[in-house]
Amino acid sequence: MIVVAWCAAAVLVLVAPPSGAPKGELTGLVPDDAASIATRVRSAELFAAPLLTETLIVQRDPNGLPADAQRRVLERAGRLSAGLAAAAEQGPVARVGDLALAGFPELAYALPFVNDQRALPGAREHGTTAITYLFFPPQYSIKTRSRVARTFAAQLMTAPGDAFVGVTGATPARAEQVELIKRALPLIDLATVLVVLLIIGVHFRSAVAPLVVLATVAIAVVVARGLVDLGSGATGITVPGELEPLIVVLLLGVVADYGIFFLDSMRSALASDHDVRAATVAATERTLPLVVAAVVVVAAGTASVAVARLGFFRAMGPSLAVAVLVGGAVACTLVPALMAILGRRLYWPRGIGHTARPRRRLVSFSGPRSVRRSRRVAALITVAVGGAAVFVVGLPLGFGLIGSLPSTSEPARAARAAEAGIAPGALAPTVILLEQPGIGNRRAELAVLEQRLEAMPDVAGVIGPREQRDLKPVGAVISLNNNAARLFVILRADPFSAAGIDSLKRVKRRVEQVTRQSGLPAVALGYGGDTALAEETVAAVRDD
Repeated sequence: MIVVAWCAAAVLVLVAPPSGAPKGELTGLVPDDAASIATRVRSAELFAAPLLTETLIVQRDPNGLPADAQRRVLERAGRLSAGLAAAAEQGPVARVGDLALAGFPELAYALPFVNDQRALPGAREHGTTAITYLFFPPQYSIKTRSRVARTFAAQLMTAPGDAFVGVTGATPARAEQVELIKRALPLIDLATVLVVLLIIGVHFRSAVAPLVVLATVAIAVVVARGLVDLGSGATGITVPGELEPLIVVLLLGVVADYGIFFLDSMRSALASDHDVRAATVAATERTLPLVVAAVVVVAAGTASVAVARLGFFRAMGPSLAVAVLVGGAVACTLVPALMAILGRRLYWPRGIGHTARPRRRLVSFSGPRSVRRSRRVAALITVAVGGAAVFVVGLPLGFGLIGSLPSTSEPARAARAAEAGIAPGALAPTVILLEQPGIGNRRAELAVLEQRLEAMPDVAGVIGPREQRDLKPVGAVISLNNNAARLFVILRADPFSAAGIDSLKRVKRRVEQVTRQSGLPAVALGYGGDTALAEETVAAVRDD
């Protein structure tokens, strides 16, 4: 009856899955009160054009990008941005649908950069690399943005000398990562199943015991995912889609362990000449308290994550706790039921006769001397693990999104080209927002500020009001009311890495001083971009 009940529950979830809340994304890792998000929102209110994007096209010729190719980079961006430039006269806009370039109604805005000596004196090379930053309406998905960017490049960057390398940035990198994971998951699942079968089969010298454990894990995973979806639908809590593989991994670990504990106790009980029913009772009485204690500890540990500040963790904690409780319930009932049904056949073909002979223990933990020895061993292990924990807590954290991709992937190749021609920070520049009444009219002071920022060791280049005449549409770096200005800062370090976060911290510590020295005291400062957001996210993760 127990076996039939669990199988029926799994089939019910598969046939009629509960309707849960829509699957969320990893945006829950972003702090709700992130100052970098507030800066981006404030920029959208003040300026006619966006200046932060996660999608960019890279062109590079190490021997020099021809002058015609550089001219085409600027012309293409100008055609795409013509609609936004015209709309800028009416005030800030969220989206412009009628663009000058036919065939790209989804594309809202393009911002070109060429690494010439005048615009980017701190670039690693000059005249070799061009980047076109593409800006999309927020409703377009990651997949759509990547597709449009590739279509843009395929149709318009085919002339001799264009030297198109690829599309990169956080958005194409994540789209590529999702596709790679989808393609790799079947192989990973197969490899995991084979490893589990091998380990359990070798331990028990059996072909049946591994199948019992895997069947238990499979039912636990299906039922747990169904209950998590049901709970998300009832509470309205959005569960990140990335949480599903984590539930599978967690249940594979804990439920397999619990199953092994039961089967090992059953083998010992049968080796003592118990009949199957008595052996099942004895093995369950011996193992059940340990498994229940383990389930409670793991469930409580995962549930405690619900007190975290980040939404991703708050959704993850209860979901994992539910999964562990379900896995424990399945293991504590289904495995003993299968033990009672299968009996000695669990250990086919080797059987259990070989376990009846007592084996000499390599280490004995009985007696006062052995207890003292075990305490010394436990103390050494505690010191070692504690030291490792202190080391891990101090590790620098970053977001290796592009760096984690295979070197042959298009986002990785294009990123390397951008890094070689300009700097790693060109992949995700930081925007500094300056607010002060009339600051837009103080072009001389803003130009001095740009020069001082470019002189910082962590900065490869700055684009701002000094280049206003080269930026189309108008309103990209000076607000329409002249009360705000923006600086487009390219760091020398990887903007997604721990080194990039440290670079931004050093820049921020000096910016307030530099603005005063440039004749701009009492300026309200804000920082936007992926590096600024990563800095706040890492801090929130550490706190949680």
